[in-house]
Amino acid sequence: MNIRIILSFAVIYIIWGSTFTAIKWGLDAFPPFLLSGMRFVLAGMVFFLIAKGKGIKEMTGKEIRREMLVGFFLTLGNAGVCWAEQYISSGIAALIVGAIPVMFILFNWLGFEKKAPTVSALIAFAIGLTGITLISLGDAEASNWKVIVALMLANCSWVTGSLILRTSTSKAPYFPRASIQTLSGGMFIILMSNVVGERAVNWGSVPLSGILSVAYLALAGTILAYTCYSYLLRNVRTELTSTYALVNPMLAILFGVVWLNEPFTLKVAIAGGLILMSVVMVIYGDKLFPKPVPVKNK
Repeated sequence: MNIRIILSFAVIYIIWGSTFTAIKWGLDAFPPFLLSGMRFVLAGMVFFLIAKGKGIKEMTGKEIRREMLVGFFLTLGNAGVCWAEQYISSGIAALIVGAIPVMFILFNWLGFEKKAPTVSALIAFAIGLTGITLISLGDAEASNWKVIVALMLANCSWVTGSLILRTSTSKAPYFPRASIQTLSGGMFIILMSNVVGERAVNWGSVPLSGILSVAYLALAGTILAYTCYSYLLRNVRTELTSTYALVNPMLAILFGVVWLNEPFTLKVAIAGGLILMSVVMVIYGDKLFPKPVPVKNK
């Protein structure tokens, strides 16, 4: 692995692990869809300025529509996480989002590269689903099935956008593409905020923590981490790229306990262990369940 790949992994591991806490702080000031939409519109503006400074090359209508589709799915996935964090802790949200690597394999099989999952991948899916089910049972905080379903749908949306991005054959430079994805996606989420009638914001009394949250989510969580994520999707196999979901929940739980005083229960520990075990099987499953080598007839 070259140094650029290693640094990209470090960024998405640490920064995306902290964004679950930043979302919690942002929700104190803004409703979820508006928070998510502002994050991506702000990031999109910065991406556009960078692209303009580098010289924007003309893109075809087909390329623009594809980038808008990618942006729609990725930002919708993030908006779903923001909505869910109104009702559950940042650590539990991160654990459920941690099932993404398993979903990558299933979606890749069903709709993209048509690659059939291995035995280890199917076992991983069953273990991960057990962990998610355990989280959704018992505690009043996480027992709302609507929240769990919303997070799973958010996962589906994120995975779909990621796979469309990975399979894109566009030769357009990165920054113009990223600006289209984030600007169009962010504006759609803000429109959705108005359509569903989210609470009005008293802009004169927005706390500093809310402003810093949006800035951190946009600059670090989107511009920096999203750029590294897009680079990894194009240069490392999908299952390996999605291993950020292995580290993010652990950091999110740690940050939640330290900064948000969130509880860490035995059930969360067991469920988290199951979900992380499923991710480990996705990464190392080929070594755990090697394919049989055919014996040649003499």
